[in-house]
Amino acid sequence: MRILFLSSIFPRPYAPARGIYCRHICQCLAEQDDVTVISSRSWPEALKHRRIDAPRDPSGCYLIDGLRTTYPTYYYPPKVWRAAYAKFMWASVRRHVVDHLSRHRPDAVLSYWAHPDGEVAARAAELVGAPSAVIIGGSDVLLLGKERRRQAAVVNALRRVDAVLAVSQDLRRNLLQLGIDDSKIHVVYTGVDPNLFCAGDRAEARRRLGIALDQKAILYVGNLIPLKGLRVLLDALNKIGNASPNVHAYIVGNGPERPVLEQRAAQLGLSARIHFCGSLRHEQLPDYYRAADVTVLASRSEGIPNVLRESLACGTPFVATRVGGIPEISTSSANRLVNVDDPDELAAALSHTIGESFLSRRVVEPAPTWHDTASDCREIFAELISRRRHAPPKSCAA
Repeated sequence: MRILFLSSIFPRPYAPARGIYCRHICQCLAEQDDVTVISSRSWPEALKHRRIDAPRDPSGCYLIDGLRTTYPTYYYPPKVWRAAYAKFMWASVRRHVVDHLSRHRPDAVLSYWAHPDGEVAARAAELVGAPSAVIIGGSDVLLLGKERRRQAAVVNALRRVDAVLAVSQDLRRNLLQLGIDDSKIHVVYTGVDPNLFCAGDRAEARRRLGIALDQKAILYVGNLIPLKGLRVLLDALNKIGNASPNVHAYIVGNGPERPVLEQRAAQLGLSARIHFCGSLRHEQLPDYYRAADVTVLASRSEGIPNVLRESLACGTPFVATRVGGIPEISTSSANRLVNVDDPDELAAALSHTIGESFLSRRVVEPAPTWHDTASDCREIFAELISRRRHAPPKSCAA
């Protein structure tokens, strides 16, 4: 099967962690199928990174982890007319896409993010009569859909594709509430790399990271943005710190909130016990999960966050807010769920978890792998292709 992956959310040589889950899916699909990637870059991004340092194949495509990838530029007016972004993206990349389709006609088109990416993928698929599918991660439906005009654009994009792949049952319910046809919604859980995220020696992981064995370590992994509730987490850590001075928090990730959070940590007198680690390569994360006593996520909205699955795969429990699909993976009594924006409840749950003797009886919880995710996508496309082949011909108008 020839598959075109078309989404702006995909790794770049200068941003290897961007959309890394999309890379995992494409790499696993490429083990059996012919996969190419078109990942548009916004014009500010293209201006900032004019040169892409990556090898190319004879056709001129960049080779990103073995995947043939191109990066056309996407032009749009910043912060205005967001409901029309699919039109701007399609106008920007149409010539590039048409040229690609003329040389590599796909059997199916896959995308990530409902709008504008999903609609653009549907338009590309329509040009060659191929089925299209879009993976819904969470915010593209849960947050973008709150603004009336953007919601209409999101719904239009989802109705235009042949299949909508939701990463949780909670997202499926939200899609149904938006009026998306139940028959086109498929729950496809994102995966975890079992060779990378697995049980390991906690003491050795702490030695490599310079974390003392007698320290209580709380871990956060993710973007530093308001949606993730990090200010609430700092308030909770402040409450814990008053009673437990040996508790340290490790904040892995970067984002616009970092200066505000660092300033807040200093105001609370927590600078020595809250460590901002910055962005890390995916390969560096397992040691942090294994070294931690608990992974925390205080988000206001989520699909099913892979950081929690990765943590469980390494044997570390989590404390997280009761949002999105998180309850679907909170099956162990070691994990605890709390309400959004409640630092007191969050502090109590974290204190309970780090106070338990989980270290001697950690349980590794298996999760779907990326090969499972790719297999689900492949089966859905095979069904859509078969359905098109056996569909009766459309009658001509009189």
